[in-house]
Amino acid sequence: MPSVFPQADGKRLGLAQWQLSSDMKYMLIKADYMKQWRHSSFGNYYIHDIAAREARAIIPPSYPPTTAFAKWSPTGEAIAFVQSNDVYVLPDASYVNIFYIVTFTSNLC
Repeated sequence: MPSVFPQADGKRLGLAQWQLSSDMKYMLIKADYMKQWRHSSFGNYYIHDIAAREARAIIPPSYPPTTAFAKWSPTGEAIAFVQSNDVYVLPDASYVNIFYIVTFTSNLC
């Protein structure tokens, strides 16, 4: 069910998958879907602030996308994501682009 959301720059964002935060203030959106294997895919991930009605990328989008997975924490405040074989944590959805690297393995491909 493709849909569109406005990004911070005013462009429209196509929707492949979405997840609401537990406090229902933010939506994690997967866009630019690209199939990888049987049950996996890549995408560019965005956080849509429902009150502000804008979406911001969790990291700068790439084409083709290289982010393999993103998911809300059980508390709904943080997001964990896999980018180029490394695991990252975005501790607060309101501060996009401030994240921590948990692993450093991307050079082992």
